[in-house]
Amino acid sequence: MDINLERNQINIEDEMRRSYLDYAMSVIIGRALPDVRDGLKPVHRRVLWAMHELGNTHNKPYKKSARVVGDTIGKYHPHGDTAVYDTVVRLAQDFSLRYPLVDGQGNFGSIDGDNAAAMRYCLTGDALVVTDRGLRPLGRLAAEEDVDIRVLSHERRVNSASKWFDCGKFPVRRVRTRHGYEVTGTTNHPLLTWRVTEDGTPRFAWKLIEQLEQGDFLVIDRSEKLWPEREVGLADYRPVFDNPRTATHQTPETLNADLAFLLGALTAEGAIQTDRIEFVNAEGEFADEFGAVWNRVFPTCRLHRWLREPHSYGKKHWWQMQVVSQYVVGLLRNLGLEGKSSEKRIPEAILQSPKPVVAAFLRGLFEGDGSVERSGTSLLRVTLTSISRELVRQTQTLLLRFGIVSTLRDDASHGRKTFRLTLQGRIDLQNFAAKIGFFSARKQTALAEVIEAVTGRSLAKNDFVPYLAAFVRERTFAGRQSWLKRNNFDRPARLAGTLPRLAASLSSENYAIVERIAQNNYLFDPVVDIADAGEQNVYSIRVDSDCHSFVANGFVNHNTEVRMMKLTNDVLADIEKETVDFQPNYDDSLSEPTVLPTRIPNLLVNGSEGIAVGMATKIPPHNLTEILDATIALVKRPEITVEELIKIVPGPDFPTGGFIYGREEIHRAYREGRGIVQMRARAAIDRIGRADRER
Repeated sequence: MDINLERNQINIEDEMRRSYLDYAMSVIIGRALPDVRDGLKPVHRRVLWAMHELGNTHNKPYKKSARVVGDTIGKYHPHGDTAVYDTVVRLAQDFSLRYPLVDGQGNFGSIDGDNAAAMRYCLTGDALVVTDRGLRPLGRLAAEEDVDIRVLSHERRVNSASKWFDCGKFPVRRVRTRHGYEVTGTTNHPLLTWRVTEDGTPRFAWKLIEQLEQGDFLVIDRSEKLWPEREVGLADYRPVFDNPRTATHQTPETLNADLAFLLGALTAEGAIQTDRIEFVNAEGEFADEFGAVWNRVFPTCRLHRWLREPHSYGKKHWWQMQVVSQYVVGLLRNLGLEGKSSEKRIPEAILQSPKPVVAAFLRGLFEGDGSVERSGTSLLRVTLTSISRELVRQTQTLLLRFGIVSTLRDDASHGRKTFRLTLQGRIDLQNFAAKIGFFSARKQTALAEVIEAVTGRSLAKNDFVPYLAAFVRERTFAGRQSWLKRNNFDRPARLAGTLPRLAASLSSENYAIVERIAQNNYLFDPVVDIADAGEQNVYSIRVDSDCHSFVANGFVNHNTEVRMMKLTNDVLADIEKETVDFQPNYDDSLSEPTVLPTRIPNLLVNGSEGIAVGMATKIPPHNLTEILDATIALVKRPEITVEELIKIVPGPDFPTGGFIYGREEIHRAYREGRGIVQMRARAAIDRIGRADRER
């Protein structure tokens, strides 16, 4: 059998050239450069198409950015969510596009290089959110999606929240600071940090949990703004029994300060069981006050009392007090008193109460489980000790609402693991004494002595504004450095009183930074630990404000939402009328447009840039009115020259303004397609004062 083989000789150089160009064109068309017809790259087009299918138009409510990104990835663009979200962010930035196509709600970055917020923030359900209804656990903030509450936001602003989201179960990480403050959230959850720029200027910056490192300073809010005004009503907490013969008792209409004191005392020294509640304490002022307050709160309910003998030599007699009324026991349990000591926590009704009521609860709690510690001049503090970590953690967060910073530590020195919350430093001890304090004269006297001993000493070493001292000293006017070099003015307790001196020593721009810090009185606490916390249910809320932030567990958090701009309607107009071709998506399950039927010259008005294989493009943005006038002129006179069009469109129109140097290069770019556009920002110098006081 004869076999004839046909031989084809192929030049390897030509084959590589052809293959390279095929690859280059696929990259160019599929990813890197925009289509001249709609001025969009594929990822931009897919984002807008996904938003269109979601009905995410300008006249509809905002949708969470994560929803838009998820739909885009799942249906049309099977790549990482970061790339798609970055696209959404750019389409919403008024400093990136001359005419933004996406209307963003929240923080979408700044022209100074600040990153946008994460598309989705999610915290675990135990995060305590500051609201006008008190500290509310995020997981139980609402029973349905629509809410109407006020929340505390960045820089002590108060904003409205209108949506609550149960986001499902996700991997989370727990972040802990030097003082022991903790927050647990998804890796893409943004927290407010305090950093310094390359030129030494301190500033706030949002940072994702996955980007945090040990030593990063997190911002902790300790303002006393936004408290509930009304006491919590007890109608919903009163128990209902099937047996009509169960005795009821006279009780207050609301959770008042007296009842809060009892709850605090029972949380500290109580034994809560199904059928009875006991209070045990040494003979003295605290036990006497508990009995007196009980009679005021529950005048018809008997409190059984037994004075017991000391257990050992040198100990005091002690009171065992017991209530067995099923009605009163049921009421106290409904209010949130827990059973086991290790499971105790602050009753949610207390967390939702006005400030005086919460102070009474804390007074009872600290009277029972708190102590004043003093050893010479080295140990001067107030300590709360419990075997319930959750109780101590919640108390630490609650103290922030009084402007009090505390430190949470584990303690296993006595054979079993306990948790200690310590208050030290003159300012925090004074705040505790003035706003909460102890009931007993003995502890009040001990606290006063500790405050007197600590007064006049140096301020707390761990409560200062990082980077501020170096920033101020470097930028102080000549002749005014002496006092600033000799004094620690970067302590919050001292900063406010130093403002007049700093105002005379700094430029108005630099002084504004310092004044902003002093007004907020934040605690800047460094990260000491970041650990995986498994998979947990996470939640979020929508805050209707520009900053889109809220305070939870003391930390400042936020995220973003989006919808299309009104202008984007003209980019997608009549797309259902077979105005453009469609193609299968990546898995052939859906169809997507190959181009959008835009009515606006998007490529020219918003510009574009891209780098592909062997080629690149960079088209600057232009003014829409000028481009439309030029288009009309070209339609009327197809033979119109470039020079005549330049009279209508004299040059690019950048969203950030500024000066363009050299008209000839602009004209060259319009004539030949290549040119150099050099820009410079507009600057102004304001002079204040006169003669030697001028700045």
